[in-house]
Amino acid sequence: MERVIDLIKSSKSPLITTHHHPDGDGLGSQVALYSGLKQLGKRALAMNADAVPPKFKFLDPSYSIQCYRSPADVKGVDLVLVADTGDWRMLGSFAEPLQRIGCPVIFLDHHPPVQKASSAIHWVDVNCQATGELVFSLLSSLGVRLDPTMATAIYAAMITDASAFRFRGTTEGFHKTLGEILEINVDVENVYQHLYAQDSVAKVRLFGHVLREVELLEQQQVAVLTIPAALREEIGATIEDTHSFVEHLTLMKGVRVGVLFREDPGGLVKVSLRSVDVSVLALAEQFDGGGHPFAAGMLVPGTLDHVKRDVLNAVRQCLKDGANC
Repeated sequence: MERVIDLIKSSKSPLITTHHHPDGDGLGSQVALYSGLKQLGKRALAMNADAVPPKFKFLDPSYSIQCYRSPADVKGVDLVLVADTGDWRMLGSFAEPLQRIGCPVIFLDHHPPVQKASSAIHWVDVNCQATGELVFSLLSSLGVRLDPTMATAIYAAMITDASAFRFRGTTEGFHKTLGEILEINVDVENVYQHLYAQDSVAKVRLFGHVLREVELLEQQQVAVLTIPAALREEIGATIEDTHSFVEHLTLMKGVRVGVLFREDPGGLVKVSLRSVDVSVLALAEQFDGGGHPFAAGMLVPGTLDHVKRDVLNAVRQCLKDGANC
C-alpha cells in the first residue's frame, strides 16, 4: 500500500475509473475515491467508458462522473486509479486511451487476478468482500475525513457486492467497517430504495418471461436462465436490468450451480455463475473470465447456442469432479 499512497500523494491530476457496465461496487468506490482526492486538493477527474446506470445516479449527487469522448478529455492526467477490476479488458473502449496517457496506473480490486496488466500496479486484497472496503482503508490511510457522500458511496459499494452477506468472505471486519461508515449520517433507507426498489416494468416482465423458461439440469443441481437479445429488446429491458437475475437461481432448494446466459451486442455472450458449495472461479477462468469462488462470470465470443453448450459441458464436468470447477 505504501507505493500506492506515495503515488497518490505526489499526483496533481488523478483520474479515477471503473469497469464497463459499472455496478454498485465499482461506482461507489469511484465516487468515494474521487471525493476523497478532491478533499486532498487534487484536480481529480472521474470518467468511464459507459454512462452511470439510473439506479446508481444517486451516488454521484454532483454529477462528477463523465463519459470518455476524445483524447482531449484525459489531457494532463498524471495518475490513473482503476476501481473494482485488475483487467484492462474490463475497461472496454476506455482501455486504449488510458494506456496511451503513459502515466502510472493503479488497479484497486478484490477479485483474484485473471490477467494482470503489465507495468501497472495492482493492489488486490481477495479477503475484502468488496472493493469499497479496500477504498475505505485507503482513504483512511490518506487522512481523508469521510463525508456523507463518501460514506454513502462506500456503504452502497459494500452491500451490493456482499449479496445479503451470504458469502463466506463476509467477516467480522467487514461488518465493523460498515458500522464505522454508518456513524457518518448514511441514509440507509434511501440507499435501499435506490438500489432495490427501482425496478422498471420491462425488467419485471423480462424476469417473469425467462423465469418461466428456467432449465433444471443434472438432477436439478443446475439451474439455467437464457436471455436472447431479441427477447430483451422486444420487451424494452436494458442490459443493466438483467444483472440480478442470476442471484435467484441458487435460492431454489437443491440447486448447487446457477448459470445465466445473456446474448450481448458484438457476437458476445455474457455468462454469470453462482454456486452454493462448488467453486466456479476456475470454470470462469477457462473462458478468460474471473470473479470469486462462488460468484464468477465471463464474456464469451460465439453464438448463444454454442456458448451455452460449451459452458454447460464444463459445468457438468465440474460437478463430476467435485469441489472445484
